[in-house]
Amino acid sequence: PHGYGVKTWPAGKSYQGHWFRGKMHGNGELNISENESFTGEFRFGLPWGLGIRKWQNGDYFEGEYVKGY
Repeated sequence: PHGYGVKTWPAGKSYQGHWFRGKMHGNGELNISENESFTGEFRFGLPWGLGIRKWQNGDYFEGEYVKGY
């Protein structure tokens, strides 16, 4: 995948956003499970840049990510 698109995995995880050479890259939204997601910037398949990570229990982190952390 390259450009903008949507991918859904069999377990219910989905990603809507930009792709670069088959990796999530650019702005997008990754829905990990029900009420659990990451919305923001990706680089080479990892959260990298500004984003918001939400967990099922209602906790969230809004800030900058580097190499997925």
